[in-house]
Amino acid sequence: MSFTFSKPTSAAKVVLMQSTDGGDTWKTANIGSLNAQSDSATVTGLTNDVEYCFQLVVTGGTRAGDSNKVYATPSAP
Repeated sequence: MSFTFSKPTSAAKVVLMQSTDGGDTWKTANIGSLNAQSDSATVTGLTNDVEYCFQLVVTGGTRAGDSNKVYATPSAP
């Protein structure tokens, strides 16, 4: 599953989080690494037909904080 977002300029840390319970509990999404120059991420290791909630967490910089939540359900091609 792929995501695009605005570059988090001057961020100290950028993490894409995922949840399968609507955001009650979170874990780091399997994407590799993100940095202040990143504007996209591809999550791997998801289970088809399971609804996921995703949120970008930015530490430092002008866009610090949690992004809006995005819900998505992957399906087999």
